[in-house]
Amino acid sequence: MRLILGTHHLIAPAGADTYLITVAEQLLRLGHDVTVHALDQGPMADRARERGIVVTGADTELPLEVDGAIVHDEVVALKLAARYPHVPRVFVCHSDRFGIDTPPQVPGMVAAVVAMSDRVARYVEGMAVVPEIVRLRQPIDLERFRPAGSARAQARRLVAIGNYLDGERRTALSEVADELGLECRFFGAGDQRTDAPEVEMAAADIVVGKSRVMIEAMACGRAAYLYDYFGADGWVTPESYPAMEADAFWGEATDEPADRARLRRELAAYRPEMGMLNRDLAVLHHSVRDHAGALIDLLDRLRGDRAAVRVDAPLATMAVMAQRAWLAESALIDVRRQVDTHRQAMDELEGELRHQRDRSDKAEELARQAARAVEEIKASRRYRLAGRRSRPVERGRGR
Repeated sequence: MRLILGTHHLIAPAGADTYLITVAEQLLRLGHDVTVHALDQGPMADRARERGIVVTGADTELPLEVDGAIVHDEVVALKLAARYPHVPRVFVCHSDRFGIDTPPQVPGMVAAVVAMSDRVARYVEGMAVVPEIVRLRQPIDLERFRPAGSARAQARRLVAIGNYLDGERRTALSEVADELGLECRFFGAGDQRTDAPEVEMAAADIVVGKSRVMIEAMACGRAAYLYDYFGADGWVTPESYPAMEADAFWGEATDEPADRARLRRELAAYRPEMGMLNRDLAVLHHSVRDHAGALIDLLDRLRGDRAAVRVDAPLATMAVMAQRAWLAESALIDVRRQVDTHRQAMDELEGELRHQRDRSDKAEELARQAARAVEEIKASRRYRLAGRRSRPVERGRGR
């Protein structure tokens, strides 16, 4: 089958980007002809090419004909619908957070939406235009992400991987890890990046993150702790997994506050058997082979049902408008994060200022106490008597 996989950006490691490369690589292994079309490219596009995946950017580089399109955002969905009007189009919906992740609200634009969680499925169900919804789980390359060595009986190393863990929660994690004697390293936006997260996970005892990072850690046979800027659900266990997976491992499956006391208590409860239990869950539910096979079955069925519909709408213009909307939204997100970072810095400076003022007030009080003590000594009878006795000596020194 000739397939086009479309995405707006393929730049840095992120959930949708790693999903696309993982699925494209598996589709190639299954013998399909795969082209990835990415409008904005970076290191992740180069990584895809290194794995033998054809990545295009310009419209002139697109194949003349395809049998199906798998799209990951509103902008590319509109562009590829205009380019390939007669092929079935499947929209993979990863998130309910960002406008660009929303399937275009145009009848016939996509034949089906693949919802990557119950949370996303509910989001799509509430839209004005609701195509067929197919629920699939996040796929992981279980050969790449696999256990390397046994888990330690006592946790020594913690790695936090993600693009959103910052501010007070990052500080809390770092300080609690230090209190527990854990080496703590951060990877992601604003930190050191890694092209081999499986290596860092294999060297760790505890992996902290959200979304796909949690499933990758599970596949590596490591204890996975869901903790991020957006929320915190704690340890992934066979008991907590269903609710966390339904929530896309976003950190909002529970309403327990993510304070330092809870963080310290739960991280201290690490057990080495957590990792192998997680590996079993990943193998059972998150194989990329099963996921890719389900996508092919879906496209085959849609082709047989003649589900592709030519949309009578100014798709090119709509794509430009959608892209501008996303650029504005992403700029706003960046500004909000910068404001949060500056606010935390101001809070820290204000705390330091209060501390210095307290020290200054204490120093002034000590100085006043010392001055009062000196005055009391000078006013004492013994001091006056000592002064009278010393006068003849001083007069003798003068002569």
